[in-house]
Amino acid sequence: MLILLDIDGVMVPGTSWKRPEFLSDGFPVFSFKAVKALKRIISETGANILLTTSHKSKYDSTQWNEIFRKRYPSKSY
Repeated sequence: MLILLDIDGVMVPGTSWKRPEFLSDGFPVFSFKAVKALKRIISETGANILLTTSHKSKYDSTQWNEIFRKRYPSKSY
């Protein structure tokens, strides 16, 4: 299974009245609910992720791995 994952509006829900919180790496915090759902889907299906976000070209694969590692800790939820 392959998950086509967008970041804006999915992992980082958009609200017109509130700016998202950013971590020290300069990227927004992911939604707790979105991370929990993604973790469940991956653990139950073994799915891989393909980023479809417009941000994909701003970071290399090492940076993306670190962004997800900070927001997707293995011992959470």
